[in-house]
Amino acid sequence: MTAWFQEFPERYEKELRLLREAGFEFEVDQPELEAGSLILYVQYPDGERSHLLTVTFPAEYPYFPFGITAPTFPSGRHLHPYGNDLCLLADLQNAWISSEDTLAGFLQEKVPAILETHLDDERGPELEGHEALRSSWYLDYPSGTKVLVGAWEIPPDIDRGTLTIALDPGFDPNGRLRGAVTEVFDSNGARIAELDAGNWSELYSRPSTKKLRARWVRLPTPPKKVGTAILDEAKAIWPSLATPKYKGGPDVVGLLFPEERDYRGDWMDTWAFAVRKKVAHQGRAGISHSPAWAEVLSRDALQARVPRVSPLAGKRVLVAGLGALGAPLALQLGRAGLGQLVCVDRDFVQVGNLVRWIGGIELVGLPKSEAVARLLRAQFPYLGVRVGHFSIGAIGINSKQLLEQLLEDVDLIVDTTAEWAVNHYLSDVARSRGLPYVWATATPGGWGGTVGRVAPGHTPGCWNCFQRHMYDDRIKRPPQEKGADVQPPGCFHPTFTGTGFDMDHVSLMATRLVASTLCADAAGGYPDFDWNAAVLSLWDELSGAPIAPTWKTIRLERHPDCPHHE
Repeated sequence: MTAWFQEFPERYEKELRLLREAGFEFEVDQPELEAGSLILYVQYPDGERSHLLTVTFPAEYPYFPFGITAPTFPSGRHLHPYGNDLCLLADLQNAWISSEDTLAGFLQEKVPAILETHLDDERGPELEGHEALRSSWYLDYPSGTKVLVGAWEIPPDIDRGTLTIALDPGFDPNGRLRGAVTEVFDSNGARIAELDAGNWSELYSRPSTKKLRARWVRLPTPPKKVGTAILDEAKAIWPSLATPKYKGGPDVVGLLFPEERDYRGDWMDTWAFAVRKKVAHQGRAGISHSPAWAEVLSRDALQARVPRVSPLAGKRVLVAGLGALGAPLALQLGRAGLGQLVCVDRDFVQVGNLVRWIGGIELVGLPKSEAVARLLRAQFPYLGVRVGHFSIGAIGINSKQLLEQLLEDVDLIVDTTAEWAVNHYLSDVARSRGLPYVWATATPGGWGGTVGRVAPGHTPGCWNCFQRHMYDDRIKRPPQEKGADVQPPGCFHPTFTGTGFDMDHVSLMATRLVASTLCADAAGGYPDFDWNAAVLSLWDELSGAPIAPTWKTIRLERHPDCPHHE
């Protein structure tokens, strides 16, 4: 493999020349150079003293920046808390300009600013990227560890106790620690915190769920040491932590310490976990020490990145039809933080569905409503899901009564059944109940589709008006592929061809309609659209070629022949 300084010899010579011109003394690590890596040792002057900096260039230089290690620099916000690496850029991958930035330039501009802020903290806000300093991010976590904790506020006068970790099924904590802290107790055994895990609480409370009893301690600052010394400060506070308690698994100690919530602003409590395990190496017994990553599980934590749709947490939506449109829409609503979802479908998951569905082979044979519920419950702990497995309008069952039961407290109906009779019926049910009604359809081949929304008191027209406008050619029909129906083995009835990634455009727009309908009236909510229906073109009907998605939006007006507006 060609080293970067062999591939870009001019850049290599430029870096060394600029260092010399700037007056920096440096040495090249010759053994590393011969091995294909570039490491420089640079003397950085600081008044009457100097700092020996180690500069390591990545193999992909100059596409990616070098790293600078400064073991004798004074501590501060720009020094790795568990190492000596300098933080040179607020956004390492995006702020680096490979055609302009050089080591000499950083040593003349960035490094002096870092040194100045470490010596004079008042200069920090002028020179720093304004992000919270969180030492917990820099602990050397083994890959795949995870311990969920709540957004608890542990009373500051309580500094130690015990906690219960419910382990994830199928994971051995002697390998990777994965689970959730379900309860926290003080040193007297009184419970002081409990995890609100939504529908996952049932999983964590099962008798079959394995649990670990662990200890925890509050530290006045983030841990100052790592590796085998990660518990040194905790032991000084609670000496009995020096003796591990294995009890058939690893010894786990929760570390609770303060970190910045905002840049140079409020503080918050943060958790990390120290794990000690019995190990054997070359026939000799020993103890390994490692941290485990803690993640806050709370409704607020999940909504923090999507504030405009936070009102969804208090809403209930019924989705009828859980095929290539309805199932992805249900997934998006669950991901966005919907509070309650009602899934209605008559069909079963088949092998042929999987090419444009959200689940995999393990769900084949299940009712689609049950399969969607199972998937979403497993992924979104605060989503409540109800299931209806029946055919709307079928003879022999009272589907009207079943539907009425499922419609209790529903805020909006989504219809992705692509069945004319069901569309007609559900749109009338929504109108009679004063509920918003959103529909979505796709055309054969996945060449196009329609979406629409009727909101009582806001939308002049209705679903029936939309169909009549389209019949009269006042609304242009979406493109469709001719002769695209197929009936593979095992398929109950013919279906059309078309890719999931084409039809996802329809379900995503329908999801946006749902979000805007339910959130627009809230302060800071997802704004409403200035249209009520739209027609999508994904393929050119004349050439039979795919095109960029094109939406024709429509203000849905009343149709003069619609019986609902006489």
